[in-house]
Amino acid sequence: ETLINCFHDAKLSGSASLLILGDGPLEMNIKKQVEALGLERDVFMPGRVADIRPYLKLSRGFALSSRFEGLPLVLLEALRENLPIVAYDCPTGPAEALANGTLGRLVAPGDRSGFAEGLRDIVSRNLAPPDNQKTSEQLLKFAPATIDQQYVALVGECLSRLRGDGRRQQWSRPGQTGATAGSGERS
Repeated sequence: ETLINCFHDAKLSGSASLLILGDGPLEMNIKKQVEALGLERDVFMPGRVADIRPYLKLSRGFALSSRFEGLPLVLLEALRENLPIVAYDCPTGPAEALANGTLGRLVAPGDRSGFAEGLRDIVSRNLAPPDNQKTSEQLLKFAPATIDQQYVALVGECLSRLRGDGRRQQWSRPGQTGATAGSGERS
């Protein structure tokens, strides 16, 4: 509902389209809101799709109006497509994914005018796509191999603290040999 209000506030009707993918319990409310604001020709809601990448490839930008997030993987997918991004800086997630705003515009939660401005800037191309090198470096932080190493290090640290002796725990996962829990190193 917030995204629809911001799109309306940005006065983009007729000059841009808004595509909302997915479904959920608010779908009917959003459709009624679109109709009440006269945005039926501008807002498209195809529902759940198997793969958002083709839609992202055709998009001029990406907007995330969530009030609450964990790690919004959809922002990482939008970064991978090198799209300009505007997102509410909710308590967790967007700032981490967007490198504290260096890879996209973070707007204070609830700032409808700031979010609408971000949408206008995407449409007018005043919000540039993120730098490719910085984006690649940021996406690497969330790569499975990176997360795997962090997880191994965390488990090793926890085991070391439980034992109270500071020794590293040697272990192996299927398909690996000689992983050292606690150090994040592989041998």
